[in-house]
Order: sequence, then structure tokens, then C-alpha cells
Amino acid sequence: MNQFVSAVISRMNQSGKKKKAIKKKASAEQLYESFVTKDDWASDDSDNSGYAAVKVRRTKKRPAFSSSSSSEESESNYDSDESDDANEPSSSRRKTKNGNKETAAKGKRGKATSVRSKKSPKKVEAKKSESNGRRSAPKRQRNGSSSTTTTVAEKASASNSTKLEIKSNNIILPPLPAEVWAKIFCYVIADVGTMPFLLRITRVGRVFRDAAWNKICWRDVRMDAQGLTRSRECLEHFSESFIGHHTRQLSLSHWEELTIEDLDMILYRTSRLTSLDISFCRKLEISEMLNCLKIRLPQLRSLDLTYVHEYFTQAKPIKADLLADYLKSEESANLRYLYLNGNYIGQLEKLLETASSWKCAGELQTLDMSGVNTGRSHSGKDGARVTQIAVHHCTRPVDLGILAKATPKLVTLRLAEVSLDYSATTLDENEKVWPLLENVDLACELLLSQSATMSAATNSSGNRPSYRVPGFSHLLQLFSGCRQLKDLTLNGIDGASDLLLLLDDDLPLQQLQLRRCRLMAYTDAETLRGKIEQYLPTLRELDFGWINEGSFENFLNSLFTEFTGEGQLMKVNLIGCPITTEALRALLDRNQHLEWIDLTSCRSVVRGCKRLHSGVADIRELRRSLRRI
Repeated sequence: MNQFVSAVISRMNQSGKKKKAIKKKASAEQLYESFVTKDDWASDDSDNSGYAAVKVRRTKKRPAFSSSSSSEESESNYDSDESDDANEPSSSRRKTKNGNKETAAKGKRGKATSVRSKKSPKKVEAKKSESNGRRSAPKRQRNGSSSTTTTVAEKASASNSTKLEIKSNNIILPPLPAEVWAKIFCYVIADVGTMPFLLRITRVGRVFRDAAWNKICWRDVRMDAQGLTRSRECLEHFSESFIGHHTRQLSLSHWEELTIEDLDMILYRTSRLTSLDISFCRKLEISEMLNCLKIRLPQLRSLDLTYVHEYFTQAKPIKADLLADYLKSEESANLRYLYLNGNYIGQLEKLLETASSWKCAGELQTLDMSGVNTGRSHSGKDGARVTQIAVHHCTRPVDLGILAKATPKLVTLRLAEVSLDYSATTLDENEKVWPLLENVDLACELLLSQSATMSAATNSSGNRPSYRVPGFSHLLQLFSGCRQLKDLTLNGIDGASDLLLLLDDDLPLQQLQLRRCRLMAYTDAETLRGKIEQYLPTLRELDFGWINEGSFENFLNSLFTEFTGEGQLMKVNLIGCPITTEALRALLDRNQHLEWIDLTSCRSVVRGCKRLHSGVADIRELRRSLRRI
């Protein structure tokens, strides 16, 4: 280290900077680490550290090895010294007053050689022998210049490959084009959303900024991220800078201050939009909004109007004629996904009976009308507690067969918490509809609390009542012909077991939810157990929550203990069920992929296990605790 400091000081004395050299002496360690890397010092000895520093300084900028003569190479060995000293007002510049630059350069070389010879003569001799060996190589290969060229190319490729190494825990990314990075960002956007990911990635560097501004990254714009300022100024900025005719999907969910003027401004710039999500935008006037959609978006395929017109926030319901006129127009012919759940719609039966005249009915795949005539007010953290429920009952029975005939390609149908009378039907006795239906939701849990305004039934054991759907026998006919059902939700329906017995045995059922249902009142336990046991090999989610009928205990315990196959259950809800420890142990042993199970209020389960178990580690610990018993 001392030799290194003395070499630096002698070098700076030659350049006429004595005062600066004294200051630099105090920070010699910083100099030592600044222009000498660890790789350069890996093979050097401690006693020759000063000479090694000078050696690295002189050979660091040496040009690539070529087939030139030895005399030319001997001059090129010191190009770095001339370039370094040319920027310094040193004493070497004073020697060039007569214009003889070559003489001054030779003088400098002589001084540098004398310094090296004084410091470490053995190292100088070794360096000369190595340099002589390197200089003789091109002379022997002058006739074969192609081999020399390939050698240089291999060295260049090797040097480029070292750029991908990890240094100081920082990964040096490969130099990909901006178009490739833009394609990579599209996969990230599909998971985390557009905002604020693209805004943050632009601060990384120029390549990422160019890639983030690519139009393919702004085809799916989701502006519903938390923390994003939802103001008119922000909306105008994004509509002018990023949103345009290249945008295909746009989400403005929870922009509660969004007005019809703002919506029209955005849709004017996105005439080729195929998906629009304006859920929870409660300041939009329904009639003006539907007219705007007719004019601006003729290619719309997905429309989400969830909770735009709620029951308790609006004085008047949405007129069924407004929605019917929009669905009958030519502008809605491309519509495939329609979400109207949570809105206050009057005369719902009139809207459903006009399905035969909808322009989009033949190609419609998803129809969500959950809670369209049932309002609820929430309180507590995240609105988890329902404090008030209001039901708007239909004035006459509705014929759901008209909707079934008009929508043959329907895949998802959600009519949860909808008070409808299905007594009227135009279907023939053996007519089958909805052959492609996969997801059905007919839950009526909220209607259970309205016992004064609905038909409720309570069994002899005094358990919670179930809701008997008016015209349920006609409803069974609608779903008896479904061959592709994967998700079936019948929470709170009295007589749900009748629908289960009508289904085919080879259905690819993956989710079955029967919470708060009365299963044993109308069906034999053995028959129902054999039916559900056939679906256990394919089921992923099963819900028996709050079913505590007298004969249900034997049914539930025999269902899990007598099943000998391998199940695929991942989520099981048994809250309030009379399951025994033996049946629970059999359930855990048969389903090795289980990740979630709720045993709250299960009185027959041992103490310490009556809680929610979530996660693979928690389920594994539950298995171990039951095996010790």
C-alpha cells in the first residue's frame, strides 16, 4: 500500500500538482479502490502492489491485439498515457514548446521506465518477457490472418458474455429491444394491472420508459388501482396521453365522481373499445349513459354496470324499458358479457320476457342479475355487516323459459337473491335448454331474513328456515338438461336436494354450495349420499355450512367415512355441522390437496380444532393432531 501511495505521488509530482498530491495522500485507500478492481489485484502480491497499480493504470486502455508490426505495437502500448496526460497541465506540456511532441513522449516513457525499474526490477523483466511473447504471436500468423480474426472475435464475444455476470448483488439485464420488453410487460399487466405498474416502470431507465409507452401495453387499461388519484384532471391527462383508439379494455371501477361528461370524453377517444367496466360509478344517469354507449361503442363485447344504481341510494328504480331498448338496438349485437348485479331494476319480469328480441341474445355467454330487486345496506369494516334488507317483489310470475330459448350459448347465469316467481313456463315437458351452462347461482340467503314477506319453512328441530322458491318445480326443468355444470350454488333454497337428484351422474362438478339448505326433508339420506359421493372425485369446493338437521349427522359422517376413493377437495366449509372426529380424520386423509377448512361451532370435534384452518401448514398440523387422538 505504501508503494502504491508513493507511485501516485511521484506521478502527480511529474504533472506539477504537488499540493493536490498531498491532499490525495490522505485518501490513498479511496484511490486504491477507485481505478483498480478486485479482479485486477487477484493475482498480485502484496509486496509489488505499487508496481501492480502502475501496471493496471498503463495496460487498462491497451487496444485489442492485432497483426501489426512490433514497432507499431510498441508505440500503441503507451497511447493511454498520452491520452491521460494530454488533459493535464503538466510539465510534459511545457516540453512541447518547440513543437517536438515525439521527443516529449519519449522522455516521459523513459521516466516511467526508470520508475518501474527502481520499484520492482524483477516484475519489469517478467513483463518484458511476456510482452515479447505476445508480440511474436502475430509475426508467426501473418500468413494466416483469418485465424487471428477468429481469435479476436472469440475474445470479443467472451468479453461481451461477462456483462451478464452478477456484481455486488445487482443483476445486469441483457440488452433486449424495447419491443421485447413491452411484450414482457403485457404479461405482468395481466396479473397486477396497468396502473400504477407502468408509471413506476418508466422511472427505471430509458429502455423501460420506451417500452412502457408502447401502445400494446395500453390495450388493457385498468384505472381502479388503490392509491390512484380519482379526479377529473387525472382522467383528462390519461385520456389525452395514454388512452386512444388502440385501447380495447377499460376499467373505471369505483370512480364515484365520474360524470356523464367525463365518460363521453373518454369514450370519444376509445371508439374501438370492446370491454368497459364502470361498476360503482353511482353518479351516472342511466338513460344518458346508455345513449352514450349506443353512439360511442358499437363494438362493445363486455359491459359491467355493477352497483351503478343501488336500492338504498336511488329513489326510483331503473326502468326495464331503458335496458330493453339498449339490448334491442343494433349497437349491442356484439355483447357477450352483461353484468347488472346490485342494481335496483323495476319490473324485472318484463325485462326477462323481452329476451327473444335482444340482438345479443343468440351469442350471450354471461348474464349476472344477482340482487337486482333486493337492496341491502352495509356497515362495519369493509362493509361486511348487512344492517338493512329490502325486497322488491315481482307483481306476476316470470317465464324464464323465454330467456332459456333465446340464449342457447349461455355459460354463466347468476340470479342470486332475486325474488322471482317461476310458476309460468312455455317449455315442453321433455324440452332441454342451456346445454353449455357451466355456472349457476340461485342463492337465497338474504331472503331468509324476510320471513314476513316470503314463504319460509321451519323444520321440527327448530333450525334456521329455508326459502321455498315459488314455482321451484318449473325451475328444476330448466337445469335438468345441463350436461356441463361445474359450479352450482343453491344456498338457502328449500328442496335443493330435488335439483341434485335430477342432475346427471357424470357431471364435471367442481363447486357445490348448499349452505343453510334443508336436504333431509324431502329426500332419503342414502339416496342423496350416493348422489354426492359420485361428485367427490371431481369436487374442488364443498359447502355444508349451518346444516344441522336431525338426520344430517348420519348422512355427513357416512359420506366421508365410507368414501374410499381419492378426493380433490381444496376448500370445505363445515361451520356449525355435526361432523365427528372420525369423519373429519377420513376427510383429511382422502383429500391431500386440502388448503382451507372451517370447523367453527362443530360441537363433535375435539377442543382446539374448532376454528378456521387456512394454509397447507395449518392443515398438516390439523392432520397430526387428529392422529394423536
